Amino acid sequence: MVFRRKPDSLIGLDIGSTSVKLMELSKRDGRLRLESCGIEPVAPRVGPELHTHASGTHISDAQSVGEAIKRLARRTRPKAKSAAVAIGGPAAFTKVIVMDASLSDEEMEGEIALQAAEHLPYPSADALIDFEVLHLSERDPTQVEVLLAACRRDDAQLLESAAATGGFRVRVLDIEAFAMARAVNSLQHGVDGRSVIAIFDIGASSTTLSVIIDDKLAHMREQAFGGRLLTELTKKIDRRHGTSVADGETAARISEVEDEFILSRFREAVLDQMTRSLQFFYSANPSEHVDQVFLAGGVAAMPFLADQASHMLGTPVVVADPFAGMVLGEAADASAMTRDAPAFMLACGLALRGIER
Repeated sequence: MVFRRKPDSLIGLDIGSTSVKLMELSKRDGRLRLESCGIEPVAPRVGPELHTHASGTHISDAQSVGEAIKRLARRTRPKAKSAAVAIGGPAAFTKVIVMDASLSDEEMEGEIALQAAEHLPYPSADALIDFEVLHLSERDPTQVEVLLAACRRDDAQLLESAAATGGFRVRVLDIEAFAMARAVNSLQHGVDGRSVIAIFDIGASSTTLSVIIDDKLAHMREQAFGGRLLTELTKKIDRRHGTSVADGETAARISEVEDEFILSRFREAVLDQMTRSLQFFYSANPSEHVDQVFLAGGVAAMPFLADQASHMLGTPVVVADPFAGMVLGEAADASAMTRDAPAFMLACGLALRGIER
């Protein structure tokens, strides 16, 4: 969903709760080319924090987040100075509404403004609002289904401020689940027939299940569970070995050999969350069956997680690799492609906005 007009070239900038990630793509001879990418830790307690109330994502210190973006930009040297960022969790509001198909674009825009005031959990004057016409209603061909998307203006301004400090102008504000679906669709390019794909994005503070049916986002559910649990579990190990966890999303990489007992406890917790989330989807969609599960986020690559998830869910589970099939540009960091690949899925989905036609 677009809140600002798309420029010709932009980077994908994933502003997470413990790190910022950057990806710049181009397209040559029909193939995606990775021009630059990187990840930079954000100082503790200054990144976006998810709240359960309507205000959603909040950056407590946009300046410090912006400084992390600036450090990342200096290291990765992207060519584009415009960025696509995403907002998610409680901060993002989406709803499919039905409208008269005969309305002109101007009439529909006016009607959207009126309906948004009825649906939003906060005053529409405080919101950024956009919409996209999806398709004719299956129940009534004289009506169309329209996707309404909104967020608080203050939340968007904080993201814009952080990006500006880092040297970028935000030109596209996306919804996290839509960007993630876009990245997965790029991995599924060429797949024939109807498919039901589930994506578990395991971040530092939350885990989001997104289900894509026929390239369309059909279901989304977020749980307050993430890599920070593993960070807490590894504090004893950090003290014992004199190390520190700078990024909750990469805690699994730091401690994967140190204490398998702690890792196994965390894997069990992740699997429990995945099972519950899929059961919720199946209860609401009893006729559907997930064909494949993708694991995204920094925790996704921890050893044995994909295999154990596949066994427990009875569905093929793979660790998402947004770099699969890409051509490596001269300035791209090959080590990040190998080490942190699943953590770059959201940044990839955002960067794809810069090469969409």
